[in-house]
Amino acid sequence: MKEGDLFFSEGGANALKFFEQLEIINAPAQVIADYEAVHLFLLEITEHLTKSCREFFKHVIDDPYPGYQVHKKRVTKILPNHNVDALMPRLRYDDDLNVD
Repeated sequence: MKEGDLFFSEGGANALKFFEQLEIINAPAQVIADYEAVHLFLLEITEHLTKSCREFFKHVIDDPYPGYQVHKKRVTKILPNHNVDALMPRLRYDDDLNVD
C-alpha cells in the first residue's frame, strides 16, 4: 500500500483497505510473538513459586479480568489481605472538613 492509501483518496474497496492498513499498523505477527514471550515468562515464574503461591498465581493469570467481577460489574481485590486507598487530588474528604 502507498502512503496515500491510508486516507482512502481513491475509489475502490475502502473497507478492505482499512482492514489491510490495520494489519500493517498493529503487526499481528509481532503481537502474537509478544504474547508468547509473556506466556513463557509467566510459566518460568510459576516454576520458582511454592505450591500455594503457584496455585494463587495461576488463579490470577488465568482470570481474564483479574480484580474485576464481571457478573457483579465491580472491582475486587487481586491480592488477599491487601487494601489500596485511591484518593482523588484536590477532592475534600470527610476528615478534611472543618466541622464543629
